[in-house]
Amino acid sequence: MIYTSGSTGTPKGVEISHRALMDYLNFALKGYYADHLNGSLLVTSHGFDIGVPSLYLPLLSGGSVQLLDNQELLPALSKA
Repeated sequence: MIYTSGSTGTPKGVEISHRALMDYLNFALKGYYADHLNGSLLVTSHGFDIGVPSLYLPLLSGGSVQLLDNQELLPALSKA
C-alpha cells in the first residue's frame, strides 16, 4: 500500500502488487542507474509513492539508504 500525493484532494491509499513493484523497480534500475547506485537519502515517507524508488533502488543495487529524522534533514540536504 502506498499513498498518492493528494493533488486532487485527500491522499488516497493504492494497493500495489509485489510483481508490479518489482517490474517498476527493475525498469527504473536499468533505465535510471546504468552504474551502481551507492546510496540514497530518504526524505519522504516510505509509504508515499515518490519514496518507493529512493528506498528500494539503492538496496537492489547493493547500496544503502540513510533515514534521518526531521532535525537532521535540512543540514543533510544542504551537504548533498
